[in-house]
This record gives sequence, C-alpha cells and structure tokens, in this order.
Amino acid sequence: MKTTELNTNKITNITVRNPLEFRTPDTAVVLETLLEEGSSRILLPATAQMLNLPIVRKQALHEAVTNVSSGRKTVHAVEMEINGSRAVVEATIEPTLTKAVVGTVVLRELAMIANN
Repeated sequence: MKTTELNTNKITNITVRNPLEFRTPDTAVVLETLLEEGSSRILLPATAQMLNLPIVRKQALHEAVTNVSSGRKTVHAVEMEINGSRAVVEATIEPTLTKAVVGTVVLRELAMIANN
C-alpha cells in the first residue's frame, strides 16, 4: 500500500464525487481544503450539495450567543480523492465553511501519515 506524507494545517485541493450516481469525470467538484490535525472528520462546504449526496441524518444546532439556528447534514458515500488516493467516507455539510476540512483520521484511512 502506498503511503504519502502530508503536512497538517496546510491548504490543498481534494476532489469529491457521488459514487452512487453515474457521472462523467467533469462532474466532480474540486474543493480547496484545510488538512486539520485537530479534526477527526471531513467537513464539506455547502457547494458539495450539488452532487446530490445521500443524507443519512440531519442535526439542528442553536447558537446561544447569537441566538441563530442552523442545521448540518451528514452525508454518506462521498468519494474523496487526495494526492491520487481515494476513499468513500461519511462527511458533514457545514454551510458556513468556504473550504473543506479533512481530519487526520480520514487521512489515515487513505494510508497517508500526517506529519507536524
């Protein structure tokens, strides 16, 4: 198995697709992404919703300080490609993000070792 080293807390690009739909390569979405050492999941900005990813659960959030309610959707079967490695993962759509966030647990699933 190929191992690639990536520095965390770095910006890179990932490609995301919906593997459950027949799609041509040009329908993938390329997202600017933060490799985050402190995160254990993958968070996608709202632009990923255009892939019609299957929603497995919704979570309502309420900010006590700002008194604003919002929602997050967890989607299943997101095909993520980074540096030539691919995996199908569960992800959370975070509408307030402008970049995707990929945590170290996901990087390890892709056989990548995150270095400090």
